[in-house]
Amino acid sequence: MNQLSLGPNKGANPHGTAPEAGAGSGPAAGTGPAAGTGPAAGTGPAAGTGPAAGGAGAPAKYDAVLGPFTIRDLMVFGSTLLLFVASLLPMLGGRYNLWNVNNLFFLGIGIILPLIVAALFVARRLQPDAVVRIGSLSVDQFASVTASFAMALFFLATASFFTGSALLGLIGSLGLLLATVFAPRLPWLSSDFKGRTETPAHLVARDAAVPSRKPAAPKEPKAPRAPKESKPAAWSPVTPGGAVPAAQAGQPAPATQAAAAVPPAAAQPAAAQ
Repeated sequence: MNQLSLGPNKGANPHGTAPEAGAGSGPAAGTGPAAGTGPAAGTGPAAGTGPAAGGAGAPAKYDAVLGPFTIRDLMVFGSTLLLFVASLLPMLGGRYNLWNVNNLFFLGIGIILPLIVAALFVARRLQPDAVVRIGSLSVDQFASVTASFAMALFFLATASFFTGSALLGLIGSLGLLLATVFAPRLPWLSSDFKGRTETPAHLVARDAAVPSRKPAAPKEPKAPRAPKESKPAAWSPVTPGGAVPAAQAGQPAPATQAAAAVPPAAAQPAAAQ
């Protein structure tokens, strides 16, 4: 008589063992596909481990390709090698090259300065912390100036003689010009300039300051000049109209004026008598 009957209302017990009790053991309790363990939980291709994760293992374009040297460095070395070979071959007049022409101008521009540029590029890569400058120019600026002079020299030599050595030097100087002057504008070489720290310019390379001028001493004011005394006008018995003034009409004329008033014809009969 005192037994409990298990009818349809068995889920309304206070212990919460039925699905409607919301105890957290059902599909909505956080253990289903939406609980963070599915493809959207951060372990799928979009979680940062796939090909679109940034390519952490792929080398950058401006990394070194041969030891500490980049593609731009190797291009400078190759161009300098071509210039060195061209300097040994007969170029000027068929029997003179850059070494026996007895002209330091051609020798310096054609091969000595490019060799210095290659040595500076090697020193910069082997000692990255060393700051190398040639006067007020950096290594890249000095290389650009050298390449411009070498290009002009071998262009004129090719136009004048058109020998194989001059043409080889022209190709080498053109490669050096592309690797220095035009490198920041070329896609496969411009990456070598990325990541450079900004540093203040050399003292000689900075813009000139406007010099301060000493103010001019004030001039003493000049003393005012005394006004000049006006002289009286000369006496003239005849007015500008030709008439004699009325005040002098009754006065006798001076002797000089009376003599001048006598006509010459009247004076001749008197002389004859």
